[in-house]
Amino acid sequence: MRAWRSPGRERERVVQSAKMAIAAMLAWFVARQVDAEQSYIAPYVAVFMMSATVYRSLLTAGRQLAAIITGVLIAFAAITTIPHEVIALGVAVFAGMLLGQWQRFGESGVWVGAIALFMLAQGTADEQGFLLTGVLDSVIGALIGTAVNVLILPPVYLRDTRRAVTTLSDEIHSLLNTVANEVRGEWTPAAARSWTQQARRLESSVAKAQSAAGWGRESTWLNPRWQLDHRRESTVDHEAAVHTLHEVSLQVQRIADAFSFVPDVRDIPADFGNRFDHEVAAMLDRLAEAVLSYHEPGDRRSEETALSVSSVLERAGELKGALTNVATTNGSPARETLSVHGELLQAIERTAHALGAEAAI
Repeated sequence: MRAWRSPGRERERVVQSAKMAIAAMLAWFVARQVDAEQSYIAPYVAVFMMSATVYRSLLTAGRQLAAIITGVLIAFAAITTIPHEVIALGVAVFAGMLLGQWQRFGESGVWVGAIALFMLAQGTADEQGFLLTGVLDSVIGALIGTAVNVLILPPVYLRDTRRAVTTLSDEIHSLLNTVANEVRGEWTPAAARSWTQQARRLESSVAKAQSAAGWGRESTWLNPRWQLDHRRESTVDHEAAVHTLHEVSLQVQRIADAFSFVPDVRDIPADFGNRFDHEVAAMLDRLAEAVLSYHEPGDRRSEETALSVSSVLERAGELKGALTNVATTNGSPARETLSVHGELLQAIERTAHALGAEAAI
């Protein structure tokens, strides 16, 4: 099985399932010593404490306990103040479901009404001793479940962030290379529209990378395994990489859009048009190299990125100067045509600045 061969999602699922089993057994054993009749509550609650991160596990524990206690209190109040059991049940469920929608309960809010319903349907809502032992079993389950999740291989999800950054950088690199290679040949407006569509599809990969970075950051909160690991990575570096690649993806869309507006017939000298295409292709190659460096750690990546960015900005500056000269020499029609070329260069410079901003951190 892949779970045994290498670390990854499969192994994390196996570990988390094993932790659920351990938490259930421990909670059931301890609860049996306190109250054999309701001991099933403890393992049930313990398993639900196995959240994806330590922080979320602690948050869920607090919310789950609050929901259970609130549901018990609602059931007790309903049965002791309303003489008819059916009406008491309806009132308790209505109140529980209504209170459960309070945002502080989160996803555990549904259990307020469910617990009230369970206690009334079982006929134990007015038995204080039974209610107290039920709450105690819930506390036992929550404490054991949380402890197991925190102390036994608490999950850290930075691997997903690294993978998402690599995937996103690969996609941007591939698109920039495609545009550069085709621009060197006889590219068409249809090809430019295809580049725009590919650039817009980057939004999906950006969203995945942002989600992975958020999970990665949260998985380190209150995590003893993370705090004790002297080799721990910087979550700030991962998030900065995702932010930069997001900005780069937006600028790549603008680059593709600018090519779409380059007219078929250019009112500029053919030799300058060919030079412009080749210079732009060379700059896109350097940007692609800088983006691909996101496979490397932050310090090494910054050095490579700084060199590529410097080269691109220097070439872009020279080409903008050449554009001005051509526009001045060839009059108004050329100026209209060259305005699109200017927008293209501006998008390339913004891409370089986005990459350079992180390299300077």
